[in-house]
Amino acid sequence: MFRMSHNILKLENNVNTIYNLISYIQKELNQVVQLSNQNTLKLLTHENALLEKQVEQAKARLMQLQGNAELIASIPKSKEVKPEESQAKEASSTPQSESPVDKDTSTKPEKPAKTKPAKAVAPKPSDKDEGPVDIGRLDLRVGKIIEASKHPDADSLYVEKVELGEAAPRTVVSGLVKFVPIEQMQNRMVVLLCNLKPGNALMLRV
Repeated sequence: MFRMSHNILKLENNVNTIYNLISYIQKELNQVVQLSNQNTLKLLTHENALLEKQVEQAKARLMQLQGNAELIASIPKSKEVKPEESQAKEASSTPQSESPVDKDTSTKPEKPAKTKPAKAVAPKPSDKDEGPVDIGRLDLRVGKIIEASKHPDADSLYVEKVELGEAAPRTVVSGLVKFVPIEQMQNRMVVLLCNLKPGNALMLRV
C-alpha cells in the first residue's frame, strides 16, 4: 500500500513537471511569434514608405514634363509656304511676253493667263498628337520579381518575371546590371508602369 501511494505521488510530480514544461514552451513560442510579427510589420512599413517616395518622385517628374509640353505647345509656329503657292505667286508677278500674232490682231482683247489654284494639302496625322500628358493615364502597379536572369544577347540587361496578381507573370527587360547585383533582384518589390506599348516597359527599382 505504501509503495503504491509512493508511485502515485511520483507520477503526479512527473505530470506537474511536464505541464510546467509545456506552459514554458507555449510562453516562449508566443514571444517568438510576437517578435516575428513586429519585425514583419516594420519591414512592410519601410517598404511602403520607399514605394510612396518613388511614386511621388515619378509624379513630380511627370508634372514637370507636362509643364514643358504645354510651354512648347503655346509657342506659335511659323507659317510654311507651300511649293504650289510660291509657283502661283511667281506666275502672277511675271509679265506675259507678247507674241507676233498678238501684235497683228490688236483688236482682240488679251486673255489673262490662267493659273491653277493651289491644292489644299491635308495635314498628316502625327504620332505625337495622342492627347495631353496627364498623370491619371498612367497605370502604376506594385509587383514582386519571382525570377531574374541576365539577358542572353546584352550584358547590361536583366530579364525579370514579375508577379502582378494577373493570370500570368509579366516579362520585363531592364538595364540594371551595372547598378544592382542579380542576387538582390530576386524576390524584390518593384513599381511597374503597365500601360506602355510592348517593348517599352519601364521599371522603377526600390
